[in-house]
Amino acid sequence: YKLHCFLAVVLLSVKVVFQVSFHPRNPRLLACGAAENFGLVGSGMGLVYELEDTAVAASASSRAHQAPPSSLSKAHMEDGLVSTTAVPMKVHATFPTPDAVYDIAWIGNTSDTWSTHSASRSLLALACGDGSIRLHSRGKSSPSKVCKDAHTSEVSALERMGDSQLLSGAYGGDCRMYDIERLNSEDGIRFCGHTDTVHSISWDKALPHSFLSGSGDGTIILWDVRMPSKENKDGSREVGAGVLALKVRGGQVLCLDHDPHNMWQIAAGCADGGFRLFDARNPKLSHVGKWKQGKFVEGQWNIPLHVFTGHDLGVRSIAFSELAPGQLLTGSYDMSIALWDLNNNTEPLVAHLEHHQEFVHGVAWSPFEKSRIASCSWDESVATLDIRLKRDLPQ
Repeated sequence: YKLHCFLAVVLLSVKVVFQVSFHPRNPRLLACGAAENFGLVGSGMGLVYELEDTAVAASASSRAHQAPPSSLSKAHMEDGLVSTTAVPMKVHATFPTPDAVYDIAWIGNTSDTWSTHSASRSLLALACGDGSIRLHSRGKSSPSKVCKDAHTSEVSALERMGDSQLLSGAYGGDCRMYDIERLNSEDGIRFCGHTDTVHSISWDKALPHSFLSGSGDGTIILWDVRMPSKENKDGSREVGAGVLALKVRGGQVLCLDHDPHNMWQIAAGCADGGFRLFDARNPKLSHVGKWKQGKFVEGQWNIPLHVFTGHDLGVRSIAFSELAPGQLLTGSYDMSIALWDLNNNTEPLVAHLEHHQEFVHGVAWSPFEKSRIASCSWDESVATLDIRLKRDLPQ
């Protein structure tokens, strides 16, 4: 396919960017989480960007401060060509934090928008390296609420669950669920099944009481929040086992996502440079064995529906398109982004985009425009692109 792209890149001063997300109700807003010194030491920041309309952006492109988009010409496609037109975006709000921001989540009611929402209510949640979760509202740089002891280690993953719950994962291997209004560490429910960092959490509205977690221990766990929890001596509540656990043969599970068009299909990006599709209804093991006491018998793994390879290094971010069934993005430590069409059985890899110069840590699809994506990288930049297959362009 030929691919047509319109690119905007914003450079952040000495901050690597860990995650990026479009606002669920405002098509012009984009948020990201960033940190100094690769997140190892120093402060962090949550940022909200405002994207300009394409028509306005085209006339303003010559004066936009951005990285040169010429590297997009390296996209690999059969008979392919990438044309780029700069589309500037500007910083709308900043939220400084004392430690790194590893992940972000838009929160609030599904009808909320940033511009019309009351400043008294939180709309953006930040996962921080000091173990805290911070909530921010419009017009205020200081947090509206802070849960200082959300986890005992760095908060590595964050996900909204409906309108009232917030899910988080940590370097310590545990997941937690909090009520957004209270956000009290004593009220959070722990989900304990992983033995390494929880790199990613995914929730899908088609399964409102369940969520997925992917970990450095090479497993994916499907949790049901309605499962009975036990009370610990300190008064905290804990769920010790998930509904389903998948052992992935591919090293660490670095990212995962639900397919919004098939609630049972799971995509997991792995440290070996590939990503795998699983059907949660049919978790076949490679050979006879059982999931016993929260651990897999050595040498066993679950057989995926498909294994896709298109990167030289680990797949760190993955995202299905809500508007284009079967289309999926992957971002990798090899500094590239791959666009996939899973409906194409012969050549599912549509394109490689190489506009970043460091690890690609986050990718996202717009919930409003099926051609718009965003990416962020350790090269201190955030990018927005409009990508269209030739077959989708008006004749």
